[in-house]
Amino acid sequence: MDGLELGISPSVNWAKRNSETSAPFSNTSDSESINFQLGPYVNYYLGSGEKGKPFLGLSTKVGWGETEQDNFVPDIGEIIAVESNTKLWSISITGGYAIFLNDSYLLSFYAGYTFTNTSLESENDYSSDYEDSLFTVGVSISTTFKR
Repeated sequence: MDGLELGISPSVNWAKRNSETSAPFSNTSDSESINFQLGPYVNYYLGSGEKGKPFLGLSTKVGWGETEQDNFVPDIGEIIAVESNTKLWSISITGGYAIFLNDSYLLSFYAGYTFTNTSLESENDYSSDYEDSLFTVGVSISTTFKR
């Protein structure tokens, strides 16, 4: 179908976070995580431009990884270290403009919204679930088999 692109999108994400909470449960936390994600995407290109076209995209990913977290709890004066396995899934909606560099490569400028659900589970029965909603702006270079 003209204008339709289907593909697989892998990604690797690394994050380092420092946080502090206040009363009644005061503590500070340092965490570092790495996760790998993989999932399908679909882009639909609008118009008939030869050098570039606007597009709309939808993607979803599942992922897994590890998180290491050190929590300092002033009330007891101890650092509690937690290592967790991470599982996550996300869905993204994007729109942008793709420039066709040649028959195989695209340079894309885009903006979009991503919703992510993450679950952490550790050996000592610590678990945590959280959701992120992100507005993203980005640039990507991608390759295709046929344009």
